[in-house]
Amino acid sequence: IFSHYQFFDDLVQFCRGKFDDVGCFQCHQRASYVYMRETYVPYPMQLNLCKLPVEDQIVCLNGLIDAKCENISRKRSCQNAANCKHFENQKSCLKIRNFDEWICDTMGKGIYDIFMKPYNFKVWAYPATEMSCGWLGERVATMDIERVVQNLLRKKEDKGWGPNAVFYFPQSGGTGSIWKSV
Repeated sequence: IFSHYQFFDDLVQFCRGKFDDVGCFQCHQRASYVYMRETYVPYPMQLNLCKLPVEDQIVCLNGLIDAKCENISRKRSCQNAANCKHFENQKSCLKIRNFDEWICDTMGKGIYDIFMKPYNFKVWAYPATEMSCGWLGERVATMDIERVVQNLLRKKEDKGWGPNAVFYFPQSGGTGSIWKSV
């Protein structure tokens, strides 16, 4: 079970038992991998560049650095963010029109070309250029450049990201047991 809705969580626990009660649910650590470049890369791929071939690491890191530098330049060029007609939130004054642009702007051209574009087309079966980016929230790992560089230099796997890095599953009866309890 993974939810952002307290009402839903409360209802499930009322009907099926508390998440931490023995015998009700089992806590799982997500273990997801992306098979690419003839190896398994822990999910999210963008935080685990160390598992890619060195040439791909260079392309991804250069793209990420370029994207971050371009973002800083654009933010500085917007003299008065509060009055900027492109200002969409308090963090930037960038005009991102769709998910495709968000990927390039956030992760850079390397990660976009090597992974995000093909992966997201496979997942959504719809062009990212036709998708808004308002739904992202915690669903797509953003790029903390310091974390990416540290993971890369230390050759460290980073699997603990995301709202569903840990989730609960019924101890018996599968997810159907939840709906039977309701």
